[in-house]
Amino acid sequence: ARWVHERALAADIAVGSAPRTHIMWLRLCLPALLALSLQPHFCVALGSTPRLHSSVLGSTPRLRGGAKQPALVAHRASALVAAADSGSRELQAPKQRARAVLEVGALFAACVSLSLMSDTLTKRVLQQDSGLTVTVTFFHFAMSALAGTVVVPALAWLARSNPAAEDGAKKQAGLPPLSLRDMGVLFPLICCQALGFLFTNLSLKFVTVSFSHTVKACECLFTALLTYMLLGQVVSLPKYLSLLPVAAGVALSSATELQFSAAGFGAAMMSNLLFASRSVLSTRLFQQRSAAASTLYWLMCCGALAMLSPLFLTQISFASLMPHTTTAPLGALALCGLAHFGYNMLSFMILQRTSPITHVILHAVRRILVIGVSTTMLRNQITALNWAGIAVAFVGVLGYSLSP
Repeated sequence: ARWVHERALAADIAVGSAPRTHIMWLRLCLPALLALSLQPHFCVALGSTPRLHSSVLGSTPRLRGGAKQPALVAHRASALVAAADSGSRELQAPKQRARAVLEVGALFAACVSLSLMSDTLTKRVLQQDSGLTVTVTFFHFAMSALAGTVVVPALAWLARSNPAAEDGAKKQAGLPPLSLRDMGVLFPLICCQALGFLFTNLSLKFVTVSFSHTVKACECLFTALLTYMLLGQVVSLPKYLSLLPVAAGVALSSATELQFSAAGFGAAMMSNLLFASRSVLSTRLFQQRSAAASTLYWLMCCGALAMLSPLFLTQISFASLMPHTTTAPLGALALCGLAHFGYNMLSFMILQRTSPITHVILHAVRRILVIGVSTTMLRNQITALNWAGIAVAFVGVLGYSLSP
């Protein structure tokens, strides 16, 4: 075994090859090495005297009859096994990285597709009947709460059954017990969740999907302000400076928007304020209580559903939801709600597999793709200056995300 080990190592050094050949020969020698390490124990157990050749694995102190000490032989065999496994992991690392990149890419493509489906369906429903803003928002939360009863426990089961997951992640995956204090902390988050999406859908009632997403790039402005006001945290100077192109880009896009509406612009800005408040309050909640982000999102959807139910029941006309009418059918609203839940859950899954900076960059890229594709699908006209404002705003968002 030692001779094969030395010959393989010499051959690798001579030709300058990768350690693949060396590892292959080591793996061929492993059965012999393990047998050599275990032979003294078997011989002692059977009452016989172990005998090994004097050249095996070098010169070390021997047992009576010429055998090596079992601990030393086992130690050298274990060292060779560890070296072979280490080299094997180095060879498999590029494959694992490529698999992780493909997995995140597939999740991101599905997230963009579902986000685009949700926004375009919402816009078309509101174009057919502008009075269905509350109804669309209600179905977003209703389908999210319904689908979450299956998806959230399934994700928790997968996290607990994964042997590579950390103990903290396994504890966070399940539904945590909720006390009255927790409900008091969740209530502001539920209000921000319900009203934030209600104002988002209200902005889509007045303005295009592309302009609504451009205005929503200003969310980082409110996040920086509320982080200082509520948490007392001050971000770095480069982050504050990166907010200037965000504001300038949104201002340029608003000035050149062909279908500008003050009501739509105000609704989008109000949704930015509410979602920034939700983000800051969620950060404070995670500092006090450990929970999975996907579980928290599902709980907020359930609470928002209960909050909007009275308003929905007072405004709904069930006859307008039937497929035979000219207004939005029930199936389109259900599909819109499922797409809304799908892209939000996929966004959390991407966050679990990447860093926060990568997630923010992918989120900005998702908005740009939704703006471009929705403009083509809904046949909205965007001027060159409007595109310039969109580009400047998202450059500022990326600068805010990448700043230390």
